[in-house]
Amino acid sequence: MNQGKGEAWLISFTKAVRAVIGPDMILSHCPQAPYFKRSYYMNGGYYTINQQVGDQIDFYMLQYYNQVDSQYNTYQ
Repeated sequence: MNQGKGEAWLISFTKAVRAVIGPDMILSHCPQAPYFKRSYYMNGGYYTINQQVGDQIDFYMLQYYNQVDSQYNTYQ
């Protein structure tokens, strides 16, 4: 993601997986929450992925742990 390549790869990968498994199987992604903050990534991170293939992803299981610099240690 930091190099600007992750979004395109995940979009292509999601389309390929959906084509193989079809519309009746569940497809989920499990990104860490900061990946949805588009200002962190030159190509928008998961904001861009969701715009492009969000309709092919059944649900997101967001990770709120092991985030090093992007910790959730306040209620804000």
